[in-house]
Amino acid sequence: MGKNRAGIEPHSQRSDGQVATGRHLAPRRKLSMWAKAGIALTLVVVLAVGVGVAGYFKLSNNIQSADLYQPGETYASAPPVDDYSPVDILVVGTDTRSGADSRFGSETDSSGEGQADVMMAVHLSGDRQRVTVVSIPRDTIAPFPGCVDASGGDPWPAADAQILNAALKMGGPSCLRKTLGDLAGISFGHFMVADFNAVIDLSNTVGGVEVCVDQPINDPKSQLNLPAGTSTVQGESALAFLRTRGSFGDASDLARITAQQGFLSSLVRKIKSEDTLTNIPKLYSIADTLTKNVTLDKSLANIPALLQLASRLNIRSQ
Repeated sequence: MGKNRAGIEPHSQRSDGQVATGRHLAPRRKLSMWAKAGIALTLVVVLAVGVGVAGYFKLSNNIQSADLYQPGETYASAPPVDDYSPVDILVVGTDTRSGADSRFGSETDSSGEGQADVMMAVHLSGDRQRVTVVSIPRDTIAPFPGCVDASGGDPWPAADAQILNAALKMGGPSCLRKTLGDLAGISFGHFMVADFNAVIDLSNTVGGVEVCVDQPINDPKSQLNLPAGTSTVQGESALAFLRTRGSFGDASDLARITAQQGFLSSLVRKIKSEDTLTNIPKLYSIADTLTKNVTLDKSLANIPALLQLASRLNIRSQ
């Protein structure tokens, strides 16, 4: 199979089809609002620490970690999050059916790490005044650098072409970081990986997320059923909204990405509109939900590192 480098570009414009272009998906505001979702974890952790030492240690114990680099990679240590150099973070949603996610299918569907259902490159500017987020289609074809097998088998050899989202299942987050980093020329200093339960539990914690579609949706594959107009989704309905592929636009991953960005923008708006950032008990519930459902690289997988990152961010509407 010949080498095929797929282009990576942000998808902030509306696709022709069912996703409305109302305020949920307005092109001018979407990126700035959606970018806030990429750092929501650090925000809620900052304020949730206000519940005290016990809460601090509970959140710390929730966090799972994984290696940033593949064995044998000769890279300098990840840049500290408290300096003023640009920081690139790979944010991933996995479709694993292992552990608590087993109810979504058998482990043979996507065992272990699972494949990358969502991939986002988050760039924090050196002055921490700007956050740029680029969604990467999961079907992107990229050269594969070769990785250690995440399940402990023989190493995966390098190949001229490989579907990008499979790198997570093959070699874990460090393999996906290396594969995407080599393709895009980005040195990711950190990663965050969330599973299905992160969406389900977080949408339940906030009491649902408002979405808007311009035609009815009835997707038997994702089991998403919505009327035209505005609806509130939470739990498995929220997950179905993010995962459905045939319901929006031309049924491509690009249309799906547009819907995902709209969902995350709406989620952040709801958190802000209900004064969650000043409601410590509610904020702690969100932080607890997120930290129980996320895997971070080892240098970021502690509350002080998250606090340092959040303290350097100036988050405001663009």
